[in-house]
Amino acid sequence: MATALFAAGRRREAYLLALGLAISIATVAAFKLAFFRPRPFAPSATASGELVGEAASSFPSGHTARAFSAATVLGRRFLRGKILLWSAAFIAGFSRVYLGYHWPTDVVAGAFLGWLSGLAALRLEGFFRGRGVRF
Repeated sequence: MATALFAAGRRREAYLLALGLAISIATVAAFKLAFFRPRPFAPSATASGELVGEAASSFPSGHTARAFSAATVLGRRFLRGKILLWSAAFIAGFSRVYLGYHWPTDVVAGAFLGWLSGLAALRLEGFFRGRGVRF
């Protein structure tokens, strides 16, 4: 998505989205390592070796965190698409529980971390802009 924004000439939005997603990915990875929780289907998947290490941890949901980070960043830039962006983020979270990859609390935590990651990216933009750095 960031690549498409960049190609469309929306450099600032592309950089902000990439920054928000990077913050989200790093935060989720740290939480997954710190708070290991087996996935709902964990006995079969982890026993067969399909999921190992960080990927085997259910808490928090990385997909949901990235969706909410993107909705937070892009929702501030594309006001007309705000409802669509947030709807897509909620659907992404719901699908993780529906498909059995996460517990509901994993999705709630992922949504919260994603929202915070998006806000952090927006704050960092203001921080850099105040120091003369342009995206």
